[in-house]
Amino acid sequence: TVGESLICELAVTNRSPEQSLKFETCLHSYFKVGNISLVGIAGLQGTGYLDKVANYAHRTQTETLLRVEGETDRVYLDITGPVEIIDQSMRRKIRLETTGCLSTVVWNPWIEKAQRLPDFGNDEYQQMVCVESGNVARNQVELPPGQSAALKLKLISNPL
Repeated sequence: TVGESLICELAVTNRSPEQSLKFETCLHSYFKVGNISLVGIAGLQGTGYLDKVANYAHRTQTETLLRVEGETDRVYLDITGPVEIIDQSMRRKIRLETTGCLSTVVWNPWIEKAQRLPDFGNDEYQQMVCVESGNVARNQVELPPGQSAALKLKLISNPL
C-alpha cells in the first residue's frame, strides 16, 4: 500500500491438512543513504544479535545508535519496537514499524566484500544500508496445519 507511508505485507498459509510448517521470512529492504558514515540506526539498544561476520557470535547492542563502520551482517532477535534509520547527509529519518516481525537484519558489505560481489558496484556500500524486517533464526515461525501468519512493515520517512 502506497500513501503517506509504504506498507508491505507478506502472508503465509500452511495448506497441509496434517503437517506443521516451519519457515523464516524477511523483507529485504535496501535503503539509499547519502553517506554511510553519517548514518545511525536507532531502536536496537539492549537487543541481542547474531554477528554473522564474527561466525554467528552472540552479542548485545550496547550503543544507542548502531554505526556501520565496516562489514556488517547482524541478525537482531526479539525486536519489540520500531527501528529508525537516521541519515544526517540526506537530513531524513526513516521509521520501520512492524507487526508480526521479531527479527531485524542489518547488512552492509563494506569495501572488500562489495568488490567481490558481481552485482554490486565497488563503492555502492557508501550509499546504502539494508535493514530487513522478518522472523529468522530462533524467531522462525511454525504454522500448524491450515493456519496463516502475516508480517507487516510500515515505512515512514520524515525530515530531520
